[in-house]
Amino acid sequence: MRKIEFEWWHYHEIKMREEDAYLSLYADDMGQLGYTLQETSFQAISLEDEGKVFACAGVGQAGPTVAEAWLYTDERLKKHLRRGSTLLMSEMRAACAEMGAKRIQIHVHQDFETSHRWVQWVGFMPEGYQPFYYPDGKAALVYVMYPHIPRDKWMDLYVRKEE
Repeated sequence: MRKIEFEWWHYHEIKMREEDAYLSLYADDMGQLGYTLQETSFQAISLEDEGKVFACAGVGQAGPTVAEAWLYTDERLKKHLRRGSTLLMSEMRAACAEMGAKRIQIHVHQDFETSHRWVQWVGFMPEGYQPFYYPDGKAALVYVMYPHIPRDKWMDLYVRKEE
């Protein structure tokens, strides 16, 4: 497994091989993602194994201190789960630090159970529910990560302090 520079065709290569992606953390229509990312600053990487791209992921600037993450992968991520996930997340964190993002958020389709497990496994926490988020009318669950704050302090951000 090795990291390579992301190119738009990597997503399509994975999509053509897989009827249902192993992990899909963005809308099935990457055209919308492409349009969104062309309007903002973003960074992305791809992972390949034996000459075939099996994962692509990145983050785009969603606000002055907010980054929106996305990921698309096929079944081969299972083979490289720990190393591949660590590499993807370290690249995402580095990109967010470069952008000045204090918050990384990711939207996950309500029906993608494997994706829900993965985002929590790599350190995101569930934050909210957005009905009718995707073109198919399905909802998204929003997960967040605050890379500059220790995880055990994240809930303090959601508790209103009495003055």
